[in-house]
Amino acid sequence: MPVDFDLENGDVNALITREVIWVTILDKYDAHRRRGKGDHAQAIEWLYQYVREDTGGGLAKISDAKQREVLRNRFLDAISLLDQGLAARKPVRKAA
Repeated sequence: MPVDFDLENGDVNALITREVIWVTILDKYDAHRRRGKGDHAQAIEWLYQYVREDTGGGLAKISDAKQREVLRNRFLDAISLLDQGLAARKPVRKAA
């Protein structure tokens, strides 16, 4: 995942805040859905794969393995919360 921070010179947890994680996850989710690549379940699975396999390469920039795993887990937790939140929502009826 693209990360524009100097991850070699600082605490990853301080540099990449919860807000940054959520904006990244929501952006990737929305882009995947809008490009017609699948429904909610497929977009969530794609996000999990994207983070686990580091498809974007951002996590690989973190040399400290412990910090890399902490950050990966924070992204995975956010995906889980997104999935739960969207699954629990009530469908919105469109106005006639």
